[in-house]
Amino acid sequence: MTLDEQHDRNHNAFRAMLPTLLDHERGRIALFRDGKLISIFDRVIDALSAGESQFHDGMFSVQEIKEPADLGVLVNDIHLWQGRQ
Repeated sequence: MTLDEQHDRNHNAFRAMLPTLLDHERGRIALFRDGKLISIFDRVIDALSAGESQFHDGMFSVQEIKEPADLGVLVNDIHLWQGRQ
């Protein structure tokens, strides 16, 4: 699976879960892999750190739980984060 396919899969899963997540986790950060919600964090840096430590191949996404669901903003942050490694 390519990185773009991973992000598409994660974004689709996020959008499907968004109504429920908004009720309980609004403003927090979700970590996804393979279209599955892995965990929820209070800070972006914590979600990125967890993703990097769990998934050494970099195949994960993080998303702020808000409307509208715009995966692109944090996907760019992931690429910047990985570039620091």
